[in-house]
Amino acid sequence: MANESTSIGIRTGKPYLTDKESARVKQLADLRLIFEGKHKEYFYRGNRSQHVYKALGPNASNVLYITENLPGRCTLKFADLLFGEELVVEPADADQQTAEAIARISQASRLHPLLYNAATVASWAGKAYWQAVVRNGQVRLESVAPEHVFPRYDLGSDRLVGATIKFTVRIGDQQYVRVIDHAPGQITNSLWLLKKNSLSVESRAPLELAGSGLTEIQPTGIDELMIVEICNYSTGGVGASDYDGECLTLVDEVNNRRSQISRVLDKHADPAVQALESLFDEHGNLKASGRALAVDDMSKDAMKYITWQAQLADAGTALTDARGAFLGHMEIAPELLGRSAGTSADSWKKFKLVVTQTLARVNRKRIYMAPSIEDVFRIAFKLENIHTPGVTYPVLPTTLTWSDGLPIDDEDMMGVVTGYYSSGLMSRKRALTWMHSDKAIVEEELELIEAEAEASLPTALRGGMMGLAGNE
Repeated sequence: MANESTSIGIRTGKPYLTDKESARVKQLADLRLIFEGKHKEYFYRGNRSQHVYKALGPNASNVLYITENLPGRCTLKFADLLFGEELVVEPADADQQTAEAIARISQASRLHPLLYNAATVASWAGKAYWQAVVRNGQVRLESVAPEHVFPRYDLGSDRLVGATIKFTVRIGDQQYVRVIDHAPGQITNSLWLLKKNSLSVESRAPLELAGSGLTEIQPTGIDELMIVEICNYSTGGVGASDYDGECLTLVDEVNNRRSQISRVLDKHADPAVQALESLFDEHGNLKASGRALAVDDMSKDAMKYITWQAQLADAGTALTDARGAFLGHMEIAPELLGRSAGTSADSWKKFKLVVTQTLARVNRKRIYMAPSIEDVFRIAFKLENIHTPGVTYPVLPTTLTWSDGLPIDDEDMMGVVTGYYSSGLMSRKRALTWMHSDKAIVEEELELIEAEAEASLPTALRGGMMGLAGNE
């Protein structure tokens, strides 16, 4: 099998990743370092910083590098605004069977944290990946680490036509590469033994080692891919990371300003000392015992500290400017990160106006994410109809209802809803829906309102209110 090769890029005697795949994995690993706040490793140890850092003491690798993980905080804030509140997925025509399928698949997949994780990964990696699978007879959606996915596109377009998943696994005392190739209508599985202490492939291994029930060719029964890309946003057909462009330059600048200020403060906390020569002994040590210092003439300026007038106010201004430039590039309102001093009711009323640009960026993300979420549910519906015994229902489109994740000003909301309802421009049910996103709470409130209204009527008139409370 010395020259064995396959259509998935595995060749015996060669690394299991092609040069192009290795470059992709390296790029994603670097972006993950930024998201996780490991900026010293990326900028300083990776020789990517535009600044020079001086060593502390004789150890050249010991430098003061302060990380302010603004990229990670912005990524989480985008995820908060996208999926901090649960996304509502419903059938487009209120079909009961489809609604039950959505609930079943969502529960099996733990949809809410799955969506939040997808928003987080897509922010730093540019794209997140989901696959629809059947586990123990249950269809569910699962995430796949972007470092393991190598997509294939239709020539000249951004249409995904296939994808290969590659990752290493240890079985016993041997290291293997597990390969899962997705194509429309089928999944191809294979297992490859790696040479000891190497990334090179030695030979193909029996698939049974990876788990019972696996077959080399697995027909899916549908003419679509089981894997779906969830794009952050797109630039020319390529999913773009939020950390692209000038972002990393500004991150490096913020960290450098923080580190400089910290270094100066450390020097001022432990300054050098200038003293009269007569205060030193023959070994160059100060003549002192504990906190007592011997001097030969109290009238002389025996010793003094040497400090540096570092203009820290200017340095603080430069740090603030660098932060502002970064947040402006990311289109994140400082108020969303708790950097606003305003806490009054009046400032709250202006809050949504302040974060308009951030919400616009979040809406751009939704434009690319929504079709992918709808696609993966359609694929899951098809899988259920084929692979789940006793389940048959029409595969219908879904609709998505988003929330921006911002707290609601109850006083303002009550004023708006009351105005619409009292003027006859809004039904009672619609008013309650505005106040409560949970449909179960809306229905419960309608029943309570109807019951209270019924109880307030004279006995002879009771029963005539039925159905009025929920009137549209």
